[in-house]
Amino acid sequence: MNVTSIKRAMTVARYEIRYPQARSLLIVWALMTIFLAWAMSIGAVQISSGSSGVGGIKAHVTSEFAQALQSAIVAIMIDGFFFAVLAGMTVPRDYEARVLDIQRASGLSPRSYVTGKFLAAGFGFS
Repeated sequence: MNVTSIKRAMTVARYEIRYPQARSLLIVWALMTIFLAWAMSIGAVQISSGSSGVGGIKAHVTSEFAQALQSAIVAIMIDGFFFAVLAGMTVPRDYEARVLDIQRASGLSPRSYVTGKFLAAGFGFS
């Protein structure tokens, strides 16, 4: 990629970061992560295994280290889902807004376009 392509990719990324629909998705992601962390810390949300229906032993989280591990796993799953939605909906949203017609008429290469979209999606989660 040359300097012009990098500048064009950064222009696409700046536009995508300022798009308000992505902000609402990030607000929902942040609230969901904070709520689940709080609920797991007070014991309202549990990831348990086993069955006590037939007299079996039911496993509970009793260690702060186990709770930290479960919080990390839940956060990674939530982050992966929201990142996939955020990154996956940019192109269909541009297709509906007919931005792709303008993109094809300009000097913006598909590589710069996709790079800019990826940078914007990655910036939203950093």
